[in-house]
Amino acid sequence: MTGKGGEFTGGIWVLGKKNTSINLKLLFNSKKSLAAAWNLGIENASGKYLFAMNAHASVNKNYFKKIVQSLEKTGEACCGACLTTIPQNKDFFGRIIGQVLSSKIGVGNSKFRTGIKRTEYVDSAHMAWIS
Repeated sequence: MTGKGGEFTGGIWVLGKKNTSINLKLLFNSKKSLAAAWNLGIENASGKYLFAMNAHASVNKNYFKKIVQSLEKTGEACCGACLTTIPQNKDFFGRIIGQVLSSKIGVGNSKFRTGIKRTEYVDSAHMAWIS
């Protein structure tokens, strides 16, 4: 778990192996940026899989199982899934921001944001597992 200044806002890193208890480390992110938190987590990681999940993110109960199965089935080094942008504020502007962050007009060819219909190779992934 990495954070900045006493708040855990730089990202949460859960480190562990499939079918074992999860090991959790608390790390201090003195650089106070998300990228620095990711790098700090990677530098201190151990185990077979590495997973990064940012603040305010949530996954369904089968997410981890499906990602690990995909990694093992394909033999790829990295695997991720699409995300759904849910605006924090449900007012008009919040809904517009959510729609823009889910469209090619707003995010270009970021398929993890715009969605895919089947498993495919992409150029970027969010909350990806690394094996």
